[in-house]
This record gives sequence, C-alpha cells and structure tokens, in this order.
Amino acid sequence: MESGVQQLEEFEQDMRWIDQHYDELKKSYSEQFVAVHEQEVVDSDPELERLMDRLDKRYGKRAGRIAVKYITKNKVELIL
Repeated sequence: MESGVQQLEEFEQDMRWIDQHYDELKKSYSEQFVAVHEQEVVDSDPELERLMDRLDKRYGKRAGRIAVKYITKNKVELIL
C-alpha cells in the first residue's frame, strides 16, 4: 500500500510531466482537459465532468490521484 507521501510525489511528477510536455500536448489535446497517470495520458475531454465520470468508473478511489490539467493554445500561468 502506498503512503500519502508517495501518492503526492507521484501526482506532482505527473503535473511536472504535463508542464514539460505542454507543447506536445496542445497539438493533440488543445482546449481539452487531459488526465495523466504515471506520466502517460490516460484520457481527455473538453468537459471536465465527463472526464471525471470516466476516470471514476475506470479507477475508482484512485481517480483522485490522477493529474488533470486544461490544455490551451496559449499556456496560462497563475501566480497567487
């Protein structure tokens, strides 16, 4: 069984992977939400609710560990 720290580290790795591959992702997934698990795109959809429904069905409780990010033509960075 994975620890919470391990799960968080894997999630962060997937988020970094999305950022590192953003230019490639926007060629195929522009204006869509992309789900990445273990540094691989596992699903995408323009509508977040539909994507999350499919992830819930496929991964159950583990769906919350999957990195999801909206891919736009122009990458948006938020500074809070």
